[in-house]
Amino acid sequence: PQIAAEDIAFLQYTSGSTSLPKGVILTHANLMHNMRYFDQSGIHNKESRLLTWLPPFHDLGLIYGLLTPVYCGMACYILPNAAFVQRPARWLEAISRFGITHTMGPNFAFDLCLNGVGDEQLAGLDLSRWQHALNGAEPVRMQTMRAFAERFAAAGFDLRVFSPSWGLAEAACIVTGLHYAGSGQRRQERPAPQEVWVLAAELQRNRLVFASPDDPAAMSLAGSGYPIADTELLIVDPETLAPCPADRVGEVWVRNGAVSPGYWQNPEQTQATFHAVWPATHPASAGCAPATWAFYTTANFILPAVLRTSSSSAAKTITRRTSNGRWTRPTRY
Repeated sequence: PQIAAEDIAFLQYTSGSTSLPKGVILTHANLMHNMRYFDQSGIHNKESRLLTWLPPFHDLGLIYGLLTPVYCGMACYILPNAAFVQRPARWLEAISRFGITHTMGPNFAFDLCLNGVGDEQLAGLDLSRWQHALNGAEPVRMQTMRAFAERFAAAGFDLRVFSPSWGLAEAACIVTGLHYAGSGQRRQERPAPQEVWVLAAELQRNRLVFASPDDPAAMSLAGSGYPIADTELLIVDPETLAPCPADRVGEVWVRNGAVSPGYWQNPEQTQATFHAVWPATHPASAGCAPATWAFYTTANFILPAVLRTSSSSAAKTITRRTSNGRWTRPTRY
């Protein structure tokens, strides 16, 4: 059959954790863009080998675990989800046995490995070929990544293998990642995960106040990387739709080629979510056509990506136009 880029590939339902589940329309073009983002953030090559244990009904398991290897033409190994759940050490054993270079999991998966691999098993692991460990799909914890790197250093693991990432169903899957095309093919050339300490009470007031790690009132935030490829991020006050100062918490607005055209048979929510408009009265809009965006609520933290697109840089970003006029507005990062 004739398939056009804008034809619907499938519907991806939101989790329902913040509102009633909605069917996100994903076109073939959306998927092609998002697989390119995975490819660029994963820094794959002809020698790459990806291992997935995530179920295929999970967006990360489907789009990165199954579709992206086909897009990239790289080897893909599948560990049944139940096998990982029953014994998390199987994940690391498979990475060691098959020379896996790329794999992914939510933060809790790395925690499970910390508690599920004994010293005898550790001695038999070789993780030196592991180049990219995408940590996402739930809030990322620096404490977990640091402890994992320390525990498995003897097996050849390096902290710089971790690529904390963030995304949302309304933009297919991935939006930000720590690894990117310019960070080098070898893991020794890649940046380590970044961490900041902020006052927890001020964060509840939507203010970002940096603190010392020794401050008992401080909490740790792990960065979720940088916008990938042509992805644009803005940090916006949800009430005024004006750029947030660098020390304020706001909505994260996202625009790229993977942003969905809307929700299946739900025009009201589509209008509210995917068509937020930057106010024409704002100075940044001078001489520009109205820009439309899309919206989503998230509890994740995008640092330093958020800080790098806040305040004045956000005003600069809004003046740019891309072929895709839709934006997605994940909020309350």
